[in-house]
Formats: sequence, C-alpha cells, structure tokens
Amino acid sequence: MYRTGDLVRFGHNGSLLFQGRSDDQVQIRGFRVELGEVEAAISDVQDIEKALVLDLPDNKGDKCLVAYVVAPVHARQTAELVTQLKRKLPEYMVPTAVVFLDSMPLTANGK
Repeated sequence: MYRTGDLVRFGHNGSLLFQGRSDDQVQIRGFRVELGEVEAAISDVQDIEKALVLDLPDNKGDKCLVAYVVAPVHARQTAELVTQLKRKLPEYMVPTAVVFLDSMPLTANGK
C-alpha cells in the first residue's frame, strides 16, 4: 500500500473520512511544504535561537507561512532573514510573515 501521510477513518457507509496528516507537511499555493524543513533553514541563520513555522490563513482565506522566531534584538531584521532564506529555499517555502519574539510561549506544564 502507498503511504501518503494522510490520516483517515472509515465512515458509517464505508467511505474514507480525512482526519488530517501524520506529518508536518502542508499545502501552500499547490506546493507541498514540510514545516520542519523551513524551521531548520531559519534556525541555520546566524543568531536565530528558535523558530516555529505555521500555515495560517491570510486576509483572503488562503494559507500562507508565518514564522515565529526567537532572536536577540540586534538580529531582528525581517528583510535580512527573508533574503537569506530566499538563497536556501524555493520561493513558495519562504514565510510570508515573520514575527520576532523574546521567547516561545509555554503552557503551564512548560511545553
């Protein structure tokens, strides 16, 4: 059987019901994007401490990539980060928006 990464379950009538994905792969403008690959490229940039990339809807409802980045104040330059990512990644994998944070938010359990 071919493994797609899609999670499905059988419905009442025997049809397959899509439940999500078993990996971090998302589809942006018709391209399959592995979020971990984008996060790794961002983390490779000098002075970047942590990165998290999500696919979120834009004003039109289309999905786009948003990067949440932890970096020192002197390294918080969106244009420079995007320029470096364009050298490493295809255009469709470069985040549309970059949000710089002092630290990643954690739950009460520290996760």
